[in-house]
Amino acid sequence: AGAPAGTSASSVTAFSNMLKNVYQPVIQNGLGTNGNWDMTMIDGTMQIAVFTENASLLTAAQNLWKGRVPDLFYLQSKDGSNHAASPRGNPSWFGQTVFSSTSNNVGQETCRDLRHMEDSISSTILTAETDWIQGGELYTDTTMSAEDRIVGAMNLMAGLESRRTGGPDSLITAPS
Repeated sequence: AGAPAGTSASSVTAFSNMLKNVYQPVIQNGLGTNGNWDMTMIDGTMQIAVFTENASLLTAAQNLWKGRVPDLFYLQSKDGSNHAASPRGNPSWFGQTVFSSTSNNVGQETCRDLRHMEDSISSTILTAETDWIQGGELYTDTTMSAEDRIVGAMNLMAGLESRRTGGPDSLITAPS
């Protein structure tokens, strides 16, 4: 396992057991509701897989990520006039109903608030980075245009947060 040098074998075993028996059962399937929760759970599952050297759990986390990213980040050129279908559950888009070139790169939680969308993006990238370190290719998966979705969402968020660009008319603000 990936324990720091000098860590006792019994400590590694105890920590691994806690990850596998306490955390993994709760997070390994996500919730299918909000992107920030699901992506955080997928990231946690990926981290547990790496620490415990569990190849099948790593594959499961990769597959969850591949299913959730298209559902979380709208890409007009790939999705057309609606966001990608959710692999499980029916996540709320918090009032976002326009899916077109004017709302390209909007995320599932953009209209909820920017903080939750930041969390979604962050966990998406953390998972892909861990995958990349492990030799994976989540970033470059062209079947779902992962890179275009992530970069597009980041660019939209940067414009909204820097207030250099106003949001397009097709973005709504959900009530608080």
